[in-house]
Amino acid sequence: MEAQTVNAQSTITLYEKLLENNPGKKLVLICDNARYYRSQLLQQWLEGQPLIQQWFLPTYSPNLNIIERLWRFMKKQAIGLSFHPTYQAFKSSILHFFEHLDQYEYELKRLLTLKFQIT
Repeated sequence: MEAQTVNAQSTITLYEKLLENNPGKKLVLICDNARYYRSQLLQQWLEGQPLIQQWFLPTYSPNLNIIERLWRFMKKQAIGLSFHPTYQAFKSSILHFFEHLDQYEYELKRLLTLKFQIT
């Protein structure tokens, strides 16, 4: 999902799409400690959503947050040291990366493993 900004409202929109795409299924969402996940607006909305449960990672634990590994890899592949003269060119480079994830299957399988050191 693409959003102008990530906040409580865009998170609600994302959660609504997840519910729509997974009818009747319980969704357990692993969240970092971004403010919008704990906002009053989102928490009130979640009260009426018994199929969604948020689990929070410990504070300051990027090693447990697999998405951080994906962001770092995406930046290296899609942005790297390249200059993007416009926002549209920058956005296109990032979207191209995600549209062609299959090209990075080997690297991503190694990078996004659940085998990692906790301490």
